[in-house]
Amino acid sequence: MEQIEVITLVVGDFATNCYIVVPQNSSECVVIDPGGEAETIIEKLQQLRLQPRYFFLTHGHLDHVMALPKLQQHYRVPTLVHRQEKTILKSLPAQALMFGLPLVKNPHISEWIEEGHQVQLETINFSVLHTPGHTPGGCCYISDSKIFVGDTLFAGSVGRTDLPGGNYELLISSIKQKLLCLNDDVLVYPGHGPTTTIGAEKQHNPFIR
Repeated sequence: MEQIEVITLVVGDFATNCYIVVPQNSSECVVIDPGGEAETIIEKLQQLRLQPRYFFLTHGHLDHVMALPKLQQHYRVPTLVHRQEKTILKSLPAQALMFGLPLVKNPHISEWIEEGHQVQLETINFSVLHTPGHTPGGCCYISDSKIFVGDTLFAGSVGRTDLPGGNYELLISSIKQKLLCLNDDVLVYPGHGPTTTIGAEKQHNPFIR
């Protein structure tokens, strides 16, 4: 029996997947990568009568955090991100300027996490995998045969590495060493695009075959 329900909202100018992760029969949840449209996310949470316990960030790019400042005003709960994302997060105003978007306030980070960090939410446990390459502090959150990978891995592709802090060789190494060793049936929830599995990417992803 599945222990987790995953609700996907595609938000913002970059069509980012924002995930609401709910333990079975719970009124609490985790929100992963609130990339825009704070009102839409809040409305969905209220509609489902869910209370966030944590905000998780896979990395600090603008398209994954734009809704976070407003959400933090509405829900006073911890925000977690890898400690090597400090520089990326400090550059949020510059990122917004680069894309011609409204100024984004720097979010408050409650806890700087690292490889192996564990977060418990009722009956489920999230483990952190540090997967640098797209950004220095990119990380994935895995629980219950589901992994939330941000822009590390996509269905049939991998994250771009031409932005500051990107490193293609490091990204491919992160994927091969941290993700491809997982079971083939692990569901992969990327930052953009459709859900996939580890097994499907092993077989069909041209970047890592």
